[in-house]
Amino acid sequence: MSKINVAIAYSQQSHNACAMGDTEQDHMYPIAKVLYDILSQDKRLNTYLIPLQNTGSDNGNLKASIKLSNDFIRKNGGKGYHIELHSDAGGGKGAVGLYVSDTGKRLVSALMDSLDDITPAPDEDRIRYRDNLGALNQTKAVAGIIEVSFHDKPDEAKFIHENVTNIAVSIAYGWYKFLKGEKLI
Repeated sequence: MSKINVAIAYSQQSHNACAMGDTEQDHMYPIAKVLYDILSQDKRLNTYLIPLQNTGSDNGNLKASIKLSNDFIRKNGGKGYHIELHSDAGGGKGAVGLYVSDTGKRLVSALMDSLDDITPAPDEDRIRYRDNLGALNQTKAVAGIIEVSFHDKPDEAKFIHENVTNIAVSIAYGWYKFLKGEKLI
């Protein structure tokens, strides 16, 4: 049986200010790192943590991350999954999952079901189709974006900072729920 490829990406928006005084990138990387540490222990998975990019712009960082994810998937059989972690801003509450494909919707739904147990109450419209995001429509892998909470709201920013491991464990649990539902494990 071949390994299941999973690329773990995270917001590399170093200019997107968080209510706690840091940036979206500062608090998404630790969550991605813990998620990677969990999933990379599973010998059935070929797990890749997208490294920090430093292109000089948030958009450039995103493009470089997408290229690295695509290169990883291409070098490892051409199939796999791309889980992208972000935090949101500008209105709303709680976690939101974004997808562009039917399989991506199932992936995001499983991840969101697990996050619902620990995150502040999500919007009722917590799983959304989006076809205008590079992390969804430019990746070769089945992709899903999880906006773990709103970093511009002090209570939700505090939640993110205090629950790095809990968020990563919840996402990992959702990942395995997805794999079982897809009969991949």
